[in-house]
Amino acid sequence: MKPPTAITNSRFPMVSTTQFRSLIEEWLRSHDVSEASRVAYRRNIRNFQRWSKVNCSQTPTRETILAYKKYLITQKYTACTQSNYLSAVREFFKFMERVHGLPNPTRDLKGVRQPSGHRKDALSLDQLRALFLSVPTDSLMGLRDSLILQIAGRLALRSCEMSRADIGDVQRRGDKHILLVRGKGKLEKDNWVVIGDDCYAHIQRYLLSRGTTKATDPLFISLSDNCYGARLGTTSLRKITKFYLRKIGLNSPRITLHSLRHTAISLSLQAGASLLECKEMARHEVITTTMVYAHSAHRLLTSAELKLEKLLQSEIEEKKE
Repeated sequence: MKPPTAITNSRFPMVSTTQFRSLIEEWLRSHDVSEASRVAYRRNIRNFQRWSKVNCSQTPTRETILAYKKYLITQKYTACTQSNYLSAVREFFKFMERVHGLPNPTRDLKGVRQPSGHRKDALSLDQLRALFLSVPTDSLMGLRDSLILQIAGRLALRSCEMSRADIGDVQRRGDKHILLVRGKGKLEKDNWVVIGDDCYAHIQRYLLSRGTTKATDPLFISLSDNCYGARLGTTSLRKITKFYLRKIGLNSPRITLHSLRHTAISLSLQAGASLLECKEMARHEVITTTMVYAHSAHRLLTSAELKLEKLLQSEIEEKKE
């Protein structure tokens, strides 16, 4: 392990890019998080490094961090992205205070207010059916793309979970088929979802079309000449889904691959599934997250606005008579 990088208040942030990166790596080595989280923290703190190189010529103060916060807003990042960038800065300066004695300019800094509700819209049952029917399944690509939509719209998988899925994760338990899932921020495939008969039939047709495979092969693969057989990443999965959403006339930034996860959960509630059953399907850590979906569904069915509309219409009809 490399020795800690010596630093004094007067030298920061006037250190070189190489020294700054050395401090970042020292911080990340001491941070008890997964490797995936380290990658995200490294990316996010380097955004601050690039900004401070241009905008900060002295030891960072609270005003410096507030200026950075305003900069993030001007870049039109989502509230979630802003929060992730600030979280990395906050954790980095906690480390700098603890290990190198640098005053922490992020102390008592307010976080970014997160929007209530969902940032993505769900599809209706008719729209989901239309999406499933929009994919021609007379080729391996069509079978793959169809399965992507089926897995997202029926099993509520996230894009990262779909990208991580292997063929061997499709297993049988009792008289049911399941798909092992490595969730967001997880190191192991320690959860699973139940595969219905129709969805399993799609999996069988797709795998039969692929020919000889191994259990460790990715479930979703690239079919391009340059990287045939490589695991599809989240960006590719989103692009494929967006193509078919546009095909059925759904071309909104609020309707994406993640919308299919919302759709699966919302339609399951409408179909009579309990909150606990939907929590297990969605693999939410706490049931309060699942309750947001139930609240949205209940809000639409029992909205005060429509009751007022009905009252006003009845008064108009009475006057006509």
